[in-house]
Amino acid sequence: TVAYALAQTSISTIGAGIDSAIYSRAVKIADTNDRAALDAQLSRSCVLLLAIMVPATVGIAMLAPALARLCVSPDYVEPVSGLIAWMAVAAFVLNFRANYVDHGFHFGNTTARLTIVIATMTVANLAADLVLIPRYGALGAAQASIIAGIIGLVHATVAARSLVVLPFPKAEIAKVLFAALAMALFLWPFREATSLVMER
Repeated sequence: TVAYALAQTSISTIGAGIDSAIYSRAVKIADTNDRAALDAQLSRSCVLLLAIMVPATVGIAMLAPALARLCVSPDYVEPVSGLIAWMAVAAFVLNFRANYVDHGFHFGNTTARLTIVIATMTVANLAADLVLIPRYGALGAAQASIIAGIIGLVHATVAARSLVVLPFPKAEIAKVLFAALAMALFLWPFREATSLVMER
């Protein structure tokens, strides 16, 4: 419960908040039938979503041990911190698909295809759960969510292309990923620092 609240709920809230702004702007432009303007807005939406959600995901994953120490007893710190990191990644994948890629189905007025994507993702999640949960327990459930989320993300991107080709501005995305990598490298040495502070 702690891992879910700290990781998935936090990232889902961030994603939904951004989506409430970017989707309405994209819909307004789509109503004008100006394809170039829509592509430009979708590109900005993609970059904005990634520029906020990627650092949030990295930050939560890197600070997972500290967050676990603040919220649970010492016996649960290690499993909860592992869960927080995996759930943060799962939440990112699921929310990027839901708050950006799925818009292609709405703009194409074919949400039935989105239903197929969700069904495929559900089947993949159940199959991964059957394999991973007996071996890894709760951690396996989080890993299954990531596997299913990636399958859903790829499936949705391919399925939406026949309706609306969603832009993925490579140069801007690379900048976001590079900055997130630098952030992760900076935070990595401090992952265990809170244990020293709390002991004192």
